[in-house]
Amino acid sequence: MAGLLASNGYKIVNTEDEADLVVLNSCTVKNPSEDHFRNAINSAKDKNKFVVVAGCVSQATPNVGYLKNLSILGVQQIDRVVEVVEETLKGNRVRLLGKKKVNRRKAGGASLNLPKIRRNPLIEIIPISTGCLNQCTYCKTKHARGDLGSYPIGEIVNRAVEAFKEGCKEIWLTSEDTGAYGKDIDCSLPQLLYALINVIPDGCYLRLGMTNPPYIKDYLEDIGKILSHHRVYSFLHIPVQSGSDQVLSDMRREYFRRDFEDIVDYLRQRVPGITIATDIICGFPTETAADFEETLQLVAKYRFPILFINQFYPRPGTVAAKMERIPAHQPALRYYVVKKTLPDARNVAWLTLILLLVTNCVIVVKVKCGLSCINFTSPREKEAALSCCYISRETNQLFPIL
Repeated sequence: MAGLLASNGYKIVNTEDEADLVVLNSCTVKNPSEDHFRNAINSAKDKNKFVVVAGCVSQATPNVGYLKNLSILGVQQIDRVVEVVEETLKGNRVRLLGKKKVNRRKAGGASLNLPKIRRNPLIEIIPISTGCLNQCTYCKTKHARGDLGSYPIGEIVNRAVEAFKEGCKEIWLTSEDTGAYGKDIDCSLPQLLYALINVIPDGCYLRLGMTNPPYIKDYLEDIGKILSHHRVYSFLHIPVQSGSDQVLSDMRREYFRRDFEDIVDYLRQRVPGITIATDIICGFPTETAADFEETLQLVAKYRFPILFINQFYPRPGTVAAKMERIPAHQPALRYYVVKKTLPDARNVAWLTLILLLVTNCVIVVKVKCGLSCINFTSPREKEAALSCCYISRETNQLFPIL
């Protein structure tokens, strides 16, 4: 969007105070990101700036109160940002929320060859598709992005070739789910990746984006070969979300824990030095203590070098938002439990926890994160610790919640 505006004579400035109009992009994955978006709108309004909003929040909920009277640019309409800005500066409200189609089929979106302003001049980020094939019960992004729409292989490869000519050294592929790429246009992710490898110059590299387990499993042999290529980063982001099959079923993730483990085991065996990142959601409405223990065991088993830990947020309009929630403190508590199980968290100094019992009796308990063979001096002290700490049944280790 910035590239289109700049190529049409608009000056891109660094601060809100310098601007006449503010274009705000948005993410609908979690409540805090939407809160930040809302606050940014209010800030711009308070400074009497014209405002254009874009991204998943405004696409999914265009009629929400705080977007009233604002111009909206849909997720597949970013090539029309100049038109929307021009009309907004004239005092008009414009809302472009339609989806692009090719031969009655949903397209990937705006052309990949639009002018752009790169934050890093050496990295070209290429979206290979939009939307997904899943129906996850907690996900709001589906409401905005819809079903899968893939760009043709030729269009992606041409964009990569041009980016290398412009001086880029890396291509980063992005998507809601790279593993599902091409299933709507009768091609596959490996076909795309092999085509891209053929055009990567010496000294340049390719990096894959996030993929969900169900689809990448179909191409494991090819993916292993591709990630071992000297021009491809040995990195893959595969969100597992939970170590419990019951929770995965309630999330409608369409795979079992064993499927995820098979993928990780295969890639670690076939791709030397591979870095696998994953995601965990803590406190999903149906997650029991036993379910959470399974997640902790999965994290302990693989000791992921990159682990994104998220509290469950009930996103309006999703199936999970209508489920009966676990006690309000549990998602945050479980978030810190997982965080404390990470390898570098076991070396912290002794911690003093001041625990307040229901009886208003204050007890000071001195513990160390990861302390084994826990001994308490009194039943009341144990009761206090268990009310604010977590003990792994598998390792008998205490993890204080701060």
